[in-house]
Amino acid sequence: MVMLEVRAFTFDNDVTQEHAYLVGCIPGGLSDVLGSFVIDERTTTFERARGRIELGGGGERGLSGGRRSVLFRELLYVCESAPNPHGWATRVSRSSYRLGYMAKDCDDADTDSVLPTLIPLEEEADGNVVSFLRKHARRNTNVHAVEIVCIPLSQVGPGCKKCCKGCSICTKARL
Repeated sequence: MVMLEVRAFTFDNDVTQEHAYLVGCIPGGLSDVLGSFVIDERTTTFERARGRIELGGGGERGLSGGRRSVLFRELLYVCESAPNPHGWATRVSRSSYRLGYMAKDCDDADTDSVLPTLIPLEEEADGNVVSFLRKHARRNTNVHAVEIVCIPLSQVGPGCKKCCKGCSICTKARL
């Protein structure tokens, strides 16, 4: 058994558009741990982990009666308040997220300047969470834990399919 720690990532809000004294804002960057839960390191896939994030403890077995977890509600708040630099449709960008991780090479770097890497969609469908994250993600201070990053869709470029605020590939894709 391994602890899966869930974080979120957003870009900083432009203070000329939104300011904490006026409407409140999330500072951006990599969040603290939003929540965590125990998973089976041999059998838990990303799809099952997403179910646990969204439905809580009964997510794998459907025991929660369809109620969303507190963790998921907090994640939705992050999605709703994140900037939308790519102009994704509101109903999509406000409720959708991708799974990602902080790469191994960001261990020694300033974490405020490092962007998370998205987990490929084909890996999300049936990949093992623990083996993938131990192979690709940065070291966790707790050896009995792995860390996953939830990235609101509004932070993902439609052209480059990476975390970006508007790179040249995404600008061309919008034209």
